Amino acid sequence: MKNKIVILIIFTIIFVIIFIFSNNYQKDNRLKINNINSKITVSVERACGDSVKEILAYTGTISPSNFVSVISQTYGIILESRIKIGKRCNKGDTLVFIENDMQKANLEQAHAQLITAQANYDKAEKDLKRAENLFADSALSEAALESIRLSFQSAKAQLKSAIASYELSKKQLKDTYIMAPIKGLIVSKKLDVGNTISQGTEICNIVDDSYFKTTIMVSEQDINKIRVKMSADVKIDVIPHKTFKAHVSSVSYMPQPQTRLYPVEITLISSDQEEIKSGMFCHVYITTKEIKNSVTISEQAICFDDSGNSYVYLFKNNIAKKIPIITGIKYQGKQQIISGINNGDTVILSGKEKLTDGSELIIKKVYTRDNN
Repeated sequence: MKNKIVILIIFTIIFVIIFIFSNNYQKDNRLKINNINSKITVSVERACGDSVKEILAYTGTISPSNFVSVISQTYGIILESRIKIGKRCNKGDTLVFIENDMQKANLEQAHAQLITAQANYDKAEKDLKRAENLFADSALSEAALESIRLSFQSAKAQLKSAIASYELSKKQLKDTYIMAPIKGLIVSKKLDVGNTISQGTEICNIVDDSYFKTTIMVSEQDINKIRVKMSADVKIDVIPHKTFKAHVSSVSYMPQPQTRLYPVEITLISSDQEEIKSGMFCHVYITTKEIKNSVTISEQAICFDDSGNSYVYLFKNNIAKKIPIITGIKYQGKQQIISGINNGDTVILSGKEKLTDGSELIIKKVYTRDNN
């Protein structure tokens, strides 16, 4: 009986010891779990030195380097037309022939009048020289000399008039051959053979597509950042696989009255422009500033207080540290940091919404600039 009691006591003591240790172990686990749960899980990256660019982005519409309306300078019936839409022409190529029988007759008449006037002038000039010699020898009166001089002046005026009439007749005949004023591509045709035209009638349109350009409308905040010959990139919506090199060719010093925006002309300089067509919508990117080896972080790391001031949380010894910063240029998802942090500092990217200064942290992921 005594043995049974001793055994029961021993088992009881053992059970109590096990119960105490088990209870303490559970308490320790709960404390550890609570301690872990109190820490905030975050993702981080290191600030690094990188190049940043200030890029101005605007939109525009592609246009050819020159656009010309071919206008008739005469009247008549079109006898022949060499205009074909899509056909290329050189400067001086004849596009249209207009009936010109009357112009040819006028030119012949003007030419005959010019010959007569020239002969009369030559005779009057000789008569005047002879009269001046006679007057010098007292063989001719002053009144007679004056009469001969008047005849010479009249012949001279008639010659000038004949020359002007002849040149005008030549121009009128030339105007019946309507020529291309520029080298380019014929893009429209207004008239055809047999149509009667008059002075001022539009015949066709020609574009010089040797290069293309676009005009962007720039705000007054940006206009002083742009200079002639600055480089630019042009992206065209319907040609998404290409970026075309360009430069600033002109900057207006006067804004448009209605919009207060300044026209800036951008000229494309890429040699590969076969796919470009006038009227295409485009995006223009002008690099106005580039800073190398600048401290940069991802934009998503930046927070703002109620006053709009910027700050970040640094990860230091598993503790969040709130640091005010001054930012600079944004570029391709990167933010230049002018002051507040240094290269190599670890900044918190995600999980910062729950943070306060001094929060305990656990790192979930470390991002690099390549995989961020």
